[in-house]
Amino acid sequence: QLSFASSATRSWVEEAASSSHLLPLANTSEIVIEDGRSPKLSQDGHLLAYIRDRRGRGQLMSTLEGPLTPAHWNVFDTVALFDGSFIVAASEGEELPELYHVGAGNSPQPLHLGATRYPSLSPDTRWLAYSRYQSGSWNLWLLDRSMNVPRQLTAGGCNRIESSWEADSKTLLYASDCGRALGFTAICRRRVVP
Repeated sequence: QLSFASSATRSWVEEAASSSHLLPLANTSEIVIEDGRSPKLSQDGHLLAYIRDRRGRGQLMSTLEGPLTPAHWNVFDTVALFDGSFIVAASEGEELPELYHVGAGNSPQPLHLGATRYPSLSPDTRWLAYSRYQSGSWNLWLLDRSMNVPRQLTAGGCNRIESSWEADSKTLLYASDCGRALGFTAICRRRVVP
């Protein structure tokens, strides 16, 4: 079992054998989704989105809407927003990924935050944490969504990635290889909002 997604009413798990597939955790009539990974449920639990890899590229798919991103993109990771839309880290060609706002029936909108990955939305939905690539390393940044103002949280020649919020919407947990061998991460905790 590689990843999970859950809401108040539904839960999905990604399992891997010869390929990844998604299955509901409860006994329901929902079918298994073949070749799917990294499940995300909308906040109301009605929309399941996941990444499907084709020819070395990830595409964000939805059980209700079909493809949510263009086939020529490579989607790395995503976070669900309360309105049923998503923020995705994606790239075109060999470029570094950037964050985009995508939703069914709408054109993807770039957030113009530079080379970015690992989006994480705070429980109160005000803050978007992400990692930005600068000078060979991934460092944490914070976007105040109410004012669209980004703020750098960390700097240096090591990586801080995969952030996740605590319930207070003020504290982040993240993986860091700072002070360790490159790629050997430890979990760090940091209060980022006063």
